[in-house]
Amino acid sequence: MNEHIWEILKTEKTTDVAAIKRAYAARAKECHPEEHPEEFKQLQCAYREAVAWAKKAVETPQQEAS
Repeated sequence: MNEHIWEILKTEKTTDVAAIKRAYAARAKECHPEEHPEEFKQLQCAYREAVAWAKKAVETPQQEAS
């Protein structure tokens, strides 16, 4: 997993998908896709990666510690 996704989302590493969605929504208000297309693209990618990681971590909790 790419650690900078949490920096992009401006949130702590978490398995709480709702918290990730809230962080994404807050950041999406800051970077409009028409005004900052590359930043918005990075935000979308970070969101998808974070949600995928969170879901996988919940499914396999013993691997989260590694």
